Amino acid sequence: MKHPRLLYVFLGALLITACGLPTVKTSWSKPGAQPGEFERAEAVCEQDQGVPGMGGQSGFDVCMKRKGWFLIEETVR
Repeated sequence: MKHPRLLYVFLGALLITACGLPTVKTSWSKPGAQPGEFERAEAVCEQDQGVPGMGGQSGFDVCMKRKGWFLIEETVR
C-alpha cells in the first residue's frame, strides 16, 4: 500500500464521525396514562396481536395504537 498514513487518518475520521452521531430512542406514550397502565396494555397486546394474521411487532403496534398509545422518538447523545 502506498499511503498507509492516509488510510489511518481516513479510518480515524470515520470512527470519530460515527461515534458522534446521535441515536434515536423510541418509546410508547399516552397522555394521562395512569401508573401501571402501560404494563397492562403491553401484556394484553403481547397475547392479543390486534389483527388476525398479523403477528410480531406489527401486530403489537396495532394493538397498542388501538389502546391509545403512540410511539415517540427521542434523540439521545
